[in-house]
Amino acid sequence: MTDRISVEEYRRMIGKKETAKRDYKTDKQNRIAWALLLTRLETELHAPFGGVWKKDTHHEVKERWAYAEYPFAEEKDRKYRLDLAIPSERIGIEIHGLGGAHHTITGRQRDMEKARLANMLGWIYLEYSWRGVASGLVLIDLKEIFAARGLDNGGPVR
Repeated sequence: MTDRISVEEYRRMIGKKETAKRDYKTDKQNRIAWALLLTRLETELHAPFGGVWKKDTHHEVKERWAYAEYPFAEEKDRKYRLDLAIPSERIGIEIHGLGGAHHTITGRQRDMEKARLANMLGWIYLEYSWRGVASGLVLIDLKEIFAARGLDNGGPVR
């Protein structure tokens, strides 16, 4: 025979679940890293930031422009969005923050499904932490991708 306990007893045993405190210093660092990335995209890769993608205001993708929250799987009836995308080159970037949905089992499974679908649709799908953004790793990788595709990193914006 197994010992059974009530839900109330179980809750008393494990105690109240503590919620993570928001780290405003880290939030500020993340915003600074994001701003730096967007600035360097434009100055070093000549990929201007087109803002947050909105279907009603953006009617076509400009060549080499970067957009935030870009929907990429609508033809598969999915509502997936990329944190940052250069759609003309089919490059998608996901930036995983601290905590949040990316760190749960179901969230990670969703991320893997999103990555799989992006790859099947011909996107280069890159994932980074905020540390990768702040360190410049994103920019280094994008420069290598541009070079491998024979795209110039300089010159006027097309």
